[in-house]
Amino acid sequence: LISNDQLDVVFTEGLVSERDHDGAEVVAHDRLVPIAHPKHPIFHQKRITAASLCRQGLIFREIGSGTREVIEDALIRRGLAVKPIMSLGSTEAIKRAVQAGMGLAIVSELTIDAELAARALRVVPATDLVIRRPLKLSRPRAKSDSPTAIEFLRLLRAALH
Repeated sequence: LISNDQLDVVFTEGLVSERDHDGAEVVAHDRLVPIAHPKHPIFHQKRITAASLCRQGLIFREIGSGTREVIEDALIRRGLAVKPIMSLGSTEAIKRAVQAGMGLAIVSELTIDAELAARALRVVPATDLVIRRPLKLSRPRAKSDSPTAIEFLRLLRAALH
C-alpha cells in the first residue's frame, strides 16, 4: 500500500524487506523480553538461558506477525528451535494467557509497564537473550505529506524525544 501511495505513514517492527521500505527511518528501538507469571517455576532456576526458555511452554503471536518473526530469528541465530504451545493474535491476549499461568511469552518491553507495576507479570532474566528491534517509519517517496501527516509526525517526534 505504501508503494502505491495509498498510505501516508507506515510503522514496521519486524523483518522488513529493504526493497519494500527503502529509506525507512528508525524512530525508536524496542526490546523484546521474556515474561512469566510471578509464581512460575522458572524463577527457581539458578541460571535461566534462552535454551531453558525454549524448553518451556511458550505462547507466540500468530504466523506472519513481525514480532514473531523477530523472536524466531533471534532464537534460530542461537541454534534454538521452539514450537509454541499457543499462538494468539494480540499482545494483550498473550499477556492475559501468561497471567493465567498458561505459559511464558516474549513481548515488547513497551507493552508491560502496567502488569509489572501491578506485579501481575515478571520479566524472566535470561542471561543470554537480548532481542532488540528497530521501530521504523516509512513514507511514500513520490507523495508530499498531507497536513494531517505532518502534524502526526510532529507529535510523534515530540513524544519520542
